[in-house]
Amino acid sequence: MNYKFKFTQKPKDAGNLVSSLIKEGCCKIIIIGGDVTLHEAINGQNIDFRKVTLGIIPTGTMTL
Repeated sequence: MNYKFKFTQKPKDAGNLVSSLIKEGCCKIIIIGGDVTLHEAINGQNIDFRKVTLGIIPTGTMTL
């Protein structure tokens, strides 16, 4: 299995990363972060969930 780690550095990075990964043909993406990161990653994206699987590992400051 091939994998890449990508890290956000500034606002809107998560959405840009998801867009570029999908354009590269990535079909499985795991998002690690809080609700803002998740919102940025999927908001406004044209994600075909028949072709792309998203996994979420919640690590936000309010995550219990």
